[in-house]
Amino acid sequence: MSVRRQLPWFAVFGLAASAAHFAVALSAQRWLGLEPLTANTVAFVSALAISYLGNSIVTFRVEPRRGAAFARFVVLSLASFALNQLIVYALTVRLGWPFWASLLVVISTVPIATFVLARNWALAR
Repeated sequence: MSVRRQLPWFAVFGLAASAAHFAVALSAQRWLGLEPLTANTVAFVSALAISYLGNSIVTFRVEPRRGAAFARFVVLSLASFALNQLIVYALTVRLGWPFWASLLVVISTVPIATFVLARNWALAR
């Protein structure tokens, strides 16, 4: 399957997951009073569902109930989450950036690494 076909779909589901992540994170912080790292955790989990289902079914055409693919996707997602949290922590807590600005860095960098690893490992056929 060509990158040419996969990349636009990955972008669509990445944008949808990122938009959900951004909205849920800021909402959880503002209306639920959660700290940035906790709000980011809630948002990450909500975005994970969008990302896995969209990318497994449409982007990489892998049966979403295939256990091995799901397990690798979970490992990839946890690694992405760790990178995500590290960026939020470093920029928000250590450097004093606004939470929204650290989220912009997250959603503009982490998806690139995730695509490469999803295509070549987690959701590879």
